[in-house]
Amino acid sequence: KHVTRPSQVHRIHESDVPQLKQLPLFLKEELAYEVYKPVICCHPFMRNVLSIDKTFISSICQTAMSPKSVMPMLDVFALGDECKAMYFVVAGELAYFRGLSSRPNALEGCTTVEAGRWVCEYALLMAWKHRGLMVTMQTPCELALLDAGAFLSVLRSWPLVREYCRSYAWFFVREAGSEFASQMTDLPISVEEARSLSDQAMAAWSQMEGFPINVDWAKTPSIQTTASLSKST
Repeated sequence: KHVTRPSQVHRIHESDVPQLKQLPLFLKEELAYEVYKPVICCHPFMRNVLSIDKTFISSICQTAMSPKSVMPMLDVFALGDECKAMYFVVAGELAYFRGLSSRPNALEGCTTVEAGRWVCEYALLMAWKHRGLMVTMQTPCELALLDAGAFLSVLRSWPLVREYCRSYAWFFVREAGSEFASQMTDLPISVEEARSLSDQAMAAWSQMEGFPINVDWAKTPSIQTTASLSKST
């Protein structure tokens, strides 16, 4: 449950209710699914994954998701830190400063990220270091973190979803073009762009005819969902 008064944003976590630890495993899995599925499936990529295999999303919700509460005016991550998760904003608001390592005196020039959005989606596709500073603003912020390592670990057991991820990664890098590395930030691409890339990837995945599976990934950033997984299967 959320309390959304201007001075307070709070989300009850599983650790706040000790009785939840006594639930049978299948009920814990269902609870995690109900809590996290609406959060992650706001991203078009995840919505398509849900349509491919609901049990994959259920497994992700159970094993790869975690809540994080951040009090006002604190850092969420800093420039140069290794990024190990994709962040979903559940409640509150974040401010992002590209290329900065410490909080400026004023919030001028920042980009705000509101509830219902996400950042650092690249962490699911490649080795990633933060390109700026992310901080909370005047109210606490509630986040849901999708651990990149756990995501990739689960992905190994779902070959159909893995192929869709390969397809999405390929279209993602192709769309970014030659300025891929220099233009990327921790901020997300637009919802429209994400939907377009997700739909293209879904169409290619569905047909699997003429799709360049044998892409020269050495010429792209280190995309884990393709390069590392193809070697392990």
